[in-house]
Amino acid sequence: MRTYLKALLLIGFGAIQVVEAIPNASAADLAVTPVKRAVRVIHHRSAIVRDYDGTPVIRHVHEVVLRNYDGTAVVSTQYDLYPVQRATPTHYLNGQPVLPHYPRGWPRVRVLRYS
Repeated sequence: MRTYLKALLLIGFGAIQVVEAIPNASAADLAVTPVKRAVRVIHHRSAIVRDYDGTPVIRHVHEVVLRNYDGTAVVSTQYDLYPVQRATPTHYLNGQPVLPHYPRGWPRVRVLRYS
């Protein structure tokens, strides 16, 4: 009888060990896969404009992914300026028009004559 109880206890403890080794919940998919999100494409036109010192430049726009201090990803839009030869842009970087080099006269005032 004692051997029967010892054998039964050994088989019971062995079964408990096997049951503990098998997870009772399904594991999460831990494979590294890219997240497919809705991709929104933004096209920026590269325009030839004047820098504030008068140099004609072309502005290239690109997005940079930066990490915040808490680890979150932040998408930032950055601009690169490259000088261009023999260009005569009509606007500055801020959108203001380039004024001509020659002096402009005052606007002419039309005089209305009543007869």
